[in-house]
Amino acid sequence: MVFSRLSRYSLILDAEPQIGKTGAVLSMLEILYCDHIVRAPAPAGGPPAEHTLQAMTKRVATLINDMDRPIEDRLDDVREYYTESNQFATYHALLGKYSEARNLAAALVEWATNRVELAMAMDKPRLTVVDAGCGLHGMVHVFRQVEINSQAAFEVHVHGYDLDMLIKEQEADNESSTVKFHAHVADMIVAEPDEDLKDGAVDGVVYNLSLMETNVTRHIKRAHALLSPGKGTLVIADISSRFPLDFVDRLRAAGFSRKTGPVEYGPFTLFTFTRLNGDFIQPDTPIQLSLYI
Repeated sequence: MVFSRLSRYSLILDAEPQIGKTGAVLSMLEILYCDHIVRAPAPAGGPPAEHTLQAMTKRVATLINDMDRPIEDRLDDVREYYTESNQFATYHALLGKYSEARNLAAALVEWATNRVELAMAMDKPRLTVVDAGCGLHGMVHVFRQVEINSQAAFEVHVHGYDLDMLIKEQEADNESSTVKFHAHVADMIVAEPDEDLKDGAVDGVVYNLSLMETNVTRHIKRAHALLSPGKGTLVIADISSRFPLDFVDRLRAAGFSRKTGPVEYGPFTLFTFTRLNGDFIQPDTPIQLSLYI
């Protein structure tokens, strides 16, 4: 920076006969002012660089992808990061302002509406959905936008998993809504078993911008175990560039059939899969998503 500034000063002094002493002084002042603007810290009212959506996502992804450490230790690191300076709430506030994320949410409302209508047409008394990485704007809010006849004996139960206690606040409206939220402050796979989530009895498992890991095999395997054979739906939405070309083939080989997708919403892509009958087929190599870039 110093060398660059001195070089520019030399050019100005060489040009002084043409621009005059006043012009030379003003040019030097402009260089000093511009250097100050470039190096000055962000104003107190603006978000620091490390609080941008991209930076926060990369940070969580880096912590969870440290494959040399046990998964429990990695999850503890993510919890600590989320609670530091209320990062969890900051992250979801930033995500909620992203216009393309709202378009993706509208697509999920359409999916939820179809699931509710199908279940009610089959006279099912309830719909059970797992929201893996539910955050603060998850599937409970999506389902609460779906028109459900309050006179019908029908309920939607959303089991939300995430690593911050703030998700429990979304249980507050359970008494007044036919959509009930059950908060699990834990990773879905590491968590203690829940008696309401029996294997093969779940209608939908949703990963909406929550698969921070690159090796997602454990998540796909757990979703397969939970979902109803031949009926249960796996929903995956993430940054388009993360999906490899053979992603659909890899899930087909593991025991799923593609229902819809890839459907793009700006930088995001949405897939839905149906769990096939039969056991999960363990892949020879991990089912991978790319790193966030």
